[in-house]
Amino acid sequence: MAEDWTQQENTHALTTYLTMMRREVAGEKVVKAHEYRRLHEENTNRSAKAYEFKMQNISAVLALNDLPYITGLTPADAYQNLLEEMLLERLENDPAERAMVLSYGKGLLQRWTRPEATAQLQVEAPPAGSAPPEPKRTFKGSKIDHAAREHACRRLGRSGEEVVLAFERQQLTAAGRTDLAEAVEHISRTEGDGTGYDILSYTPEEAKKYIEVKTTNFDKTTSFLITDNEAAFSATQPEHYHLYRLFEFGSGPKLYTLRGPIEQTCWMVAKRFEAGVR
Repeated sequence: MAEDWTQQENTHALTTYLTMMRREVAGEKVVKAHEYRRLHEENTNRSAKAYEFKMQNISAVLALNDLPYITGLTPADAYQNLLEEMLLERLENDPAERAMVLSYGKGLLQRWTRPEATAQLQVEAPPAGSAPPEPKRTFKGSKIDHAAREHACRRLGRSGEEVVLAFERQQLTAAGRTDLAEAVEHISRTEGDGTGYDILSYTPEEAKKYIEVKTTNFDKTTSFLITDNEAAFSATQPEHYHLYRLFEFGSGPKLYTLRGPIEQTCWMVAKRFEAGVR
């Protein structure tokens, strides 16, 4: 459980966080440890380490509400509900501050889609296999459903697709296939959602790659949501379907990939039903 902080303490922490972000947008180098020590000196009831964790709480609120967070302040797994309410209300009531936060994210995306950045994006091994979670019905409040929250984050999803698009083009260009690099298509933009994949790419040997991109601000073990349409399409293209999982996105994207039908590479648990009156 996140330790309860007073409204005044939360306000002070939020102001510091957004000030650090604004300074970085302006091109200033911010030494975060100095800020934590300063906050501790102003409020000795909280340690510098506690302030660092509070900043990670704020990162989590931003990340799970489809907003960019400060690079290097990895989102924490839990945060105080009051903190989320305060931050969202603050950004809603201050358009200039919200625009600054979005500007920070645009700057990161521009940096991460440059050829020199995508050239350094290495494909890592997938996480070790695991069993699906056991169903539990406690009918009590539970921890944040990161997969569901991030699935609804349109900006995060699009940003991840842009990085993979740039990565595929860079890889083909490096392989001497600029013709194929130019043919890589952002299907979810040109044709919309519902095709079962996001990007059409190619191998240097001209084989098609149907790529579905799943992006998280958390680590590689974080689960993700798959639609029945995506799973069904993957089964129709067993040799050409690729799932690209971008993780720790806000701190600098990392990547692992899975190839083949989703039902063969992932466990899947039904969590929702579409319903109507009958």
